Formats: sequence, C-alpha cells, structure tokens
Amino acid sequence: MKLSISLPGMCHLKILHLQSNNIGSPVGPQLARALAECPHVEEISLSENSFGDSGVRVFSEELPRLTQLRKIELKLCEISDCSSKPLVLSMSCCPLIEEIILSWNSLGDESALQLAMVLPVMTRLRILDLDKNLITAHGASRLAESLAQSPGIQIVRLWKNQIPKNVEENLGKQDSRLHFSFF
Repeated sequence: MKLSISLPGMCHLKILHLQSNNIGSPVGPQLARALAECPHVEEISLSENSFGDSGVRVFSEELPRLTQLRKIELKLCEISDCSSKPLVLSMSCCPLIEEIILSWNSLGDESALQLAMVLPVMTRLRILDLDKNLITAHGASRLAESLAQSPGIQIVRLWKNQIPKNVEENLGKQDSRLHFSFF
C-alpha cells in the first residue's frame, strides 16, 4: 500500500480517516507500523475495514507510540475478544484519549472486563461506544462498577448488546452514563 510508504514522512499528520477502504491483511499491519511513525496523530478512523484479530494485534503493538491520540474509531473492524486484551491495554497507554468507538464488532464480556479494569486510569476518556457487540449482563455490570472510579466518563454506549431489558433498566438507574438506546 502506497500510504504505508508515505505515512512515515507525514510526521505532522493530525487526523487520519480511512474508513471503508478494504484494508485488511497484509495491508493492515503495514499501515499500523507506518502510522506509529506519525507521533502527532490525534484522531484515527479505520472503521469498516477487515483488520480481524491479527491486524488488531499489530495495531495494538504500535498504538502506545501515538501519545497525542484523542479519538480512535474502529467500528465494524471484525474485532473479537481474542484481540481485545492487547488493544484495550494499548489504548490505556494513550494519555490523552477522550473517545473510543468500538461499536459493531464481536466484543463480549471478556472485552468488557478488560475495559472495566483500565477505565479508572483513562482519566481523559469521555466517550466509550460499545454499541452492537456481544456484551451480556455480566460485562455491562462490570463496566457499571468501574464507572464509580471513572468520574470523567460522560457516556458508555451499550445499545444492541445481549443484555436483558430489565438489566439495562437497572444499570441505567444505577448510573445514568450508561446508555442502552440508539439516541
């Protein structure tokens, strides 16, 4: 991919939107390595690309080098629990991150538990979008518990997960920052 060759020379790049570009293996890992050479990147959108677990793992290795990152959007990127742990840990190493969008993937309770563990150290995080994943009542409850130690978070979106309606209602009453509806 030509962009993988060009990116290292774009050291002042701040925003990169490459959604719906058929980026997958082997281009995804090449792009991740090249992106790590752009230390001033503040916003990345790689939504609707087929990274899969192997591409996400490579991206996770490079992510901590993006110390200025404020927003990351990885919607519809075929991310599952298999690759979520390194991804979540790497995002927690981005000190300025404010918004994480991981909707429309295959993240389950394991991912929710990993996120719940790191949310308290992500002091700048305001928005966490987990819409349309595979999170159940257990994962949602752990996220709710974690919010008690995460005062800066304004919203955690959990629309269209595998959470019973009564659990959604109870958790929504427990913490109004949990959102289970589309809007």
